[in-house]
Amino acid sequence: MIRIHRGHALNELVEAFSNTLISENTKVKFQMVLPNGNIEAAQDEGGVTRDCLTEFWESFYATCTLGRDSKVPYLRHDYGHLQWEAVGKIIKFGYKEFDFFPVEIAKPFIEYCVLGEAKTDLKQTFFSYISPSEASLLQQALTEYRDEDLDELNDILQSYDCRRLLKPENIETIVQEIAQRNSSEANVCNRFVQSAFVWVDDKQNSLNVTQS
Repeated sequence: MIRIHRGHALNELVEAFSNTLISENTKVKFQMVLPNGNIEAAQDEGGVTRDCLTEFWESFYATCTLGRDSKVPYLRHDYGHLQWEAVGKIIKFGYKEFDFFPVEIAKPFIEYCVLGEAKTDLKQTFFSYISPSEASLLQQALTEYRDEDLDELNDILQSYDCRRLLKPENIETIVQEIAQRNSSEANVCNRFVQSAFVWVDDKQNSLNVTQS
């Protein structure tokens, strides 16, 4: 029985799943402890677990990821191999036991974990990562480059550490490079997550993450 204190699901779940005693076949049950110290009443154990997972992912999105619609995990000084592997175990546990999946995490990150490589267009994921106004301007420039947008485009690209001179003929390449660079830190995280992320074929198919 794992006790999770309300408001502390992120740290306490990561700590619990970092425990090597929790294996593939371990049956995990949760209790939610309220701020007053009482155990939260629930109609069923599944409801408590979903409540814990919901709080966990809300905190994870807020403190361990960057991005607007597409959440990209980033390296934290207090998260090492053990903590990221625990995140992988939590993803796997939630999906295997309750079909509970963190759908806001960037799809390329999940693909790296499942397949070892990203199949999704990183550029489109990048557009869902940045602000709507930035995405709109970059997409417009890719379709129809306008000199009057140059200063604003350069400001956007420089904010993502682009040091190249922007030209109509290289904007496609530059945006793709930035999208790849933006995913590189997440790739470090998912190498840790991947070690706990062993999926069977039917799980891959149901997630629509396939190699075709």
